[in-house]
Amino acid sequence: MKESTTTQKVIKGYKGYDKNLQCRGKQYEIGKEYTEPSAVACESGIHFCENPFDVWGYYPLQDGNRFSEVEGSGELSTHEDDSKVAATNVKIGVELTLRGMIEAGIKFIFEKTKSSKETTATTGYRANAATTGNGANAATSG
Repeated sequence: MKESTTTQKVIKGYKGYDKNLQCRGKQYEIGKEYTEPSAVACESGIHFCENPFDVWGYYPLQDGNRFSEVEGSGELSTHEDDSKVAATNVKIGVELTLRGMIEAGIKFIFEKTKSSKETTATTGYRANAATTGNGANAATSG
């Protein structure tokens, strides 16, 4: 598990709960702020995911599970397997429907996708292209 800690950043994320708005035995309320003494991903702190779609790995779309936006701050610890974050301070934002989670997930993906002005397109009989490096991309037709 890779971990990083900072104290100056606010991270937007998404949190899952059971049907009673509980997570790991702790009761939450929309609009409230919560604090924990330490944050170590998978061990302590209040957990959430930066990618809305990652939340479903912890709280699947079943059994009435619920979801919300959150803002995490204070000590932050990240997880290397997905976008999970543990924070010492979390403000619970609006509750999201399935549609809201999907829209947030699509927005998250588009914000993380970078366009390149150095894109090469090939066309015609036996068109092909090879790319390499960070952000490499290609389009072919024919």
